[in-house]
Amino acid sequence: MTRSKITDMPPLQNKRISSPFSKTNQHDQKYKTILSAASELFNVYGIRGTTLIQIADKLNLTKTSLYYYAKNKEELVHQCYLNTCIELQAMITSAKSTEGSAMQKIECLLRLNFDCLNGIINGTSGHLAGFTEISSLSTTHKKEISDFIRTFVVQVMELIEQGQQDGSIQNVHPAKTASALWGAIFWLPVWIHSVAND
Repeated sequence: MTRSKITDMPPLQNKRISSPFSKTNQHDQKYKTILSAASELFNVYGIRGTTLIQIADKLNLTKTSLYYYAKNKEELVHQCYLNTCIELQAMITSAKSTEGSAMQKIECLLRLNFDCLNGIINGTSGHLAGFTEISSLSTTHKKEISDFIRTFVVQVMELIEQGQQDGSIQNVHPAKTASALWGAIFWLPVWIHSVAND
């Protein structure tokens, strides 16, 4: 995909998670709790290894109640991935708006990711889904999430190019470096379960 096609995409911040209970804060919170619990189980057991019954049991819901929020597992996986995309874009936007060199902005992005993971460990933030099984999504959902991931890579690639111009980043291949950086970030929600807190 060319850079012009990526930048022509609708802004991620205009995407909203389509909760059936968006009318009240209480219902929004319940939906976020469902996304967090589902994301955690998907990260630990994989999408194929996680059932809707397991997710419902973790939340003390009936499977029928869970269907009220998501009509099937594929839709729930998509919503978990979309929620992660929204959180990651918020981090990128915040990092890019900080003062300093391009390298300092990238360092800020990494700090924000680790702060988020620290919040997950401490129970002050909801779990995010690692992008480990995008291929399990429907064609439309797979394209949507893949397009967002490309925008993340392009935004960091642009920071790397700026860093090479301002002298804060050495002469590396911007696309490969940005892809490697995001590869690590995308796996952090999965690794969190196998790494000691300290």
